[in-house]
Formats: sequence, structure tokens, C-alpha cells
Amino acid sequence: MTTANDTHTSTKSARPLRNSASAPVRSEAASFAPPAEQPQRRGPAKRYTPTVPRVVTADKGPAKTLTPRPACAHGNYADYYGKRSTRGEWVDRRLPLLEKSWIEGKNVIDVGCNAGVVTIGLAALFAPKHIEGVDIDPTLVRKARARLALRGSLVKMQANNIISLSDDKTPVEAMDVDDESLASALPSRQDLDYFPTSCPSLYGSMPVVEHDEYRGEGTDNSDGAGLFPHNVTFRCGDWLHEPNPSRAEFKKDVIVAFSITKWIHVNHGDAGLERFFKRCFNTLTPGGCLLLEPQLFETYRKAPVLFTRTMDENVRNAKLKPEDFESYLIETVGFQSVEKLGVPENRAAGFKRAVYRYVK
Repeated sequence: MTTANDTHTSTKSARPLRNSASAPVRSEAASFAPPAEQPQRRGPAKRYTPTVPRVVTADKGPAKTLTPRPACAHGNYADYYGKRSTRGEWVDRRLPLLEKSWIEGKNVIDVGCNAGVVTIGLAALFAPKHIEGVDIDPTLVRKARARLALRGSLVKMQANNIISLSDDKTPVEAMDVDDESLASALPSRQDLDYFPTSCPSLYGSMPVVEHDEYRGEGTDNSDGAGLFPHNVTFRCGDWLHEPNPSRAEFKKDVIVAFSITKWIHVNHGDAGLERFFKRCFNTLTPGGCLLLEPQLFETYRKAPVLFTRTMDENVRNAKLKPEDFESYLIETVGFQSVEKLGVPENRAAGFKRAVYRYVK
């Protein structure tokens, strides 16, 4: 039997507490939970400023500040051929200006080879006995070796170097060159695109084995032509300041110097450029040739490189201008003759520069 007091008590206990609907119920575990992380607001990216070393002289004099050398100070642009060549084109447009007889079976060096496009093109299409690509930037040398492994993985290997294209394959298809006039001007003795590019993409590039047999040494090849890709090597070095070859076997028949005179001139002045030309002459065998592509002097300051004080002084005090190269190489250095090979076609006007051939 329910009394009045029991009814009053149950009704009072059923009433909700004041503001209980608005107040959240927090458990004991939730009371110790860490606060939620607030999203961080990103400000403007801070520009990296290189640390400038300070050198104190031995006599405790005032400190001297060394100016850091800017990036690409030697023209070692990472995407140089991306701007110069058409996408998907692996044959440099300066190569059709060259004749096969100048390169085939010869020892060649490409000074300032960058990512190795010219070096690999000469090795694959002109069959030199051996060609060496040299660059001062180790990153570019690694890129050149990777490019060589990739291109070498597409070649149909043969027991000898006397092979020709199949009858149902045109030179354009064999060399994978978009411009037919460019491909027709280039010699080829190997099927350079036998394997599809999917093979090295899926299974990796083939290793490039360096052996004298592939260079035309110790074989019955009368012309001494090397077998691509084993007739090309890359190395990192400052060729300008290396000693002249002391023995005949270290000399070269052809020196390729495309688009490097400007950077030698900017970094080392007239003295460095004169040293380079004389070193080329001393490195060549009698009858050898220097393939030179100089940049115009008015383009020296157009380079997207922040000059140091020394580089600025070298340009301001330059007396040996590119228009004086011909007379200096003939009259002072000792080259016998010079021939202007022409100006290659290019979509960028800045890359339409004349190529010259100097014969020792």
C-alpha cells in the first residue's frame, strides 16, 4: 500500500537536476585525456641562407669572409637538355653537323659532358673506338651513367660490330628519332632500339661492362670501331687543371667542347681560357680535331647565376672575346685550320650557336 509520503518521495527523485541536460557527463577516464591537438598554421617558408665561413688570419687580424660559390657556377644545370632538346628526343641536334669519318674508330673525349646526351649519341651513332665523358659535377656524372645503362639496355647485342638495320625498319624507327631529316644524317651500325623501353622499366637496366674487346682492341675490326654501350665511360674531374698527357696512348683524336668556354672564361678569366685551349692542343694527336661551340660574349651576364666578385671581375676584364677565338687558336695556339660546320636548328634562339672544327 502506497502512502502519500512515498508518492512525494518518488516524484521528487524523478525530477532531473538543474541544468543536467546541458552539462555533459564526463567519465573518470575522460577527465585525464590529453587535450586535442590544434591544427598548426603554416607561415611563409623560410628561405635557406648558406652559412658563410669566416677565416681568421694567423696574426689575429680582422676576419675575412669567404663568398660561397653559387649553384650552377660551372654551367652544370640539372635540366640543361630538358630545355635544349625536344621531349623524348635522345639525339642531340648538333650531331648531324659532324661527319662519321671524324669519329669512327677514334679516341674521343667530351669535356663538360653534363648528363651525357652528346657523349652517348656519339658513342651509339658514330662508333668511336672509345669516348670518355668528363664533368666537374658528380651528380651529372651519375645521371650520365644511368642514361648510358638505360640506352644500352635497348641495344641488340651482336658477336661483332658489323651489323645493319633490318629491311623492314627505317633509320627513323630504329633510332626512335622524330625528325626524319635528323635521323637520315646520322650513321648507325647497330639496332639501337631492339628492346622496348618497358624492359629496363620492369626488370632494370643491363650492366655496362667495360672491356677492350668491345672497344675494337684485339679484334678483327679493321676500323677499330667500338661496340656500344661498351665504348663509352664517364668520370668526374676538373679536366682544365689536370696535367697534359705524358704518353701517346693517353692522347685523344677528337675533343668535344660544346657550350663550356663561357663558364671557363667566367670562373678563370682569360688565363683559364688560354690554358684550356693550349691543353686541348697538347692533348690532341697530330691531325686531331677540336669540335668547339663557343657562347657569345653578350650572353655571359644573361646566365641565371648570381656572380661572385671574382666572376664579375673576370667578365669585366675579359680581353679574349669569342670573336677572337679563331685568330688566337690559329696564330697563337698552333691549330692548322678551322671550319665552320653550321648552326643547328633549335626551338630556343639562345641555343642556335655555330659549331667549329679546328684541326691540329
